[in-house]
Amino acid sequence: MHVRKITPQEQLAVMRVSATAFLFEISDETTQKLAAAPLDNGHENVWAAFDDETGTLTASMVAYPCDMRFDGNVVRMSGIGNVASLPEHRMLGSVRAIFQAVLDEDYNTGTAFSALYPFSYGYYRKFGYELTTSVLDIEVPMETFGGMRSGGKLTQWFFGMDFAPLKRVYDLCTRQVNQTFERTDKQWEGQLKHDPYKDKRYIYTWSDDAGVVQSYGMFRPERRVDHSVLVMEELAYANRDGFYGMMSLLRTLGAQFSKLVATYADWMPAMADSFGDPYSAVIKLKPRVMQRVVNLPAALAALRVPCAEGNVCFALSDPMIAANNGVFTVTWQDGKARLSQGGEPEFGLTIGQLTQLVLGYLSFDEALMAHREIVLSGDGAGARALFVKKRQAMWNYF
Repeated sequence: MHVRKITPQEQLAVMRVSATAFLFEISDETTQKLAAAPLDNGHENVWAAFDDETGTLTASMVAYPCDMRFDGNVVRMSGIGNVASLPEHRMLGSVRAIFQAVLDEDYNTGTAFSALYPFSYGYYRKFGYELTTSVLDIEVPMETFGGMRSGGKLTQWFFGMDFAPLKRVYDLCTRQVNQTFERTDKQWEGQLKHDPYKDKRYIYTWSDDAGVVQSYGMFRPERRVDHSVLVMEELAYANRDGFYGMMSLLRTLGAQFSKLVATYADWMPAMADSFGDPYSAVIKLKPRVMQRVVNLPAALAALRVPCAEGNVCFALSDPMIAANNGVFTVTWQDGKARLSQGGEPEFGLTIGQLTQLVLGYLSFDEALMAHREIVLSGDGAGARALFVKKRQAMWNYF
């Protein structure tokens, strides 16, 4: 077996592996187009494993380079997607070999993190990934918003209009939220390029009395067995007035929809608490994204540290990246962290567990409760000061 990035001519083979794994159809038109004229882009981030004897493409994945917000900084993150393999070649190490090649390259290029949306949390823990984002799936009756009134102005936004006001709101809403994307224009186009009259995806903005856009929402209808619900795909607001201004849109839609359905970050305002009877809401906590630290020095260089100086020493294990194995000491002073090897470790942990702490998905005390294998030998003062709870969200797919 050997692993490498694919050529343009191998895109159809990758698509066939994905179609076999994810059970979707490839039209004759798509097959003919790719066979006759392979695309000259899109392949540069695709990795695949090949059988040495037959040359068969047996497994593949995509590693998208992304810019991610982390502790007020922007760091490089690799977004893993389309992990697929042929059934007859599974459990033979193809996917692991691709992960090894991808993570090796990411480490060497200074990529701080790698993220994915898992089909199985246990499976990806084998490669050092751990849960770093959970969300709230909520359903709220539309009558909850019946009394919601606000000044300002609601406006429907159409693709082709200036999206700078939306970008400004997004940046203000997410700048201190770990794992959110520093979106490129291309990523914005993917979010916004919809025709509401064809795609049934609607974007609205709310402007204050001065005419400044302070929030936006992205919505689509969804038909249930005997009623329709309104799905809120994205909500961003620059301030409190922006949040309540966008909520005022919902009071006009009660005749069309029975419920608002949304996937919601736990740090956003609680709708059931804010607008109505909490018993009327259905709220489910769902695990979502997994991440792992790739280049440890790059990740810790961007870590926000306490004002007071301190240090923490730990033993780290990583099943994929040899350079991340060993004993490390993090020392901080004057707002800057310094990583060195060696010291007397107070505890040991895996790269996935460290990722939860670095990103702030878990505080140090929460990690001690969640992972019984982390055994603290000292007082843990440095770890408690450095590893604190932080806001998390990931709104983009790869």
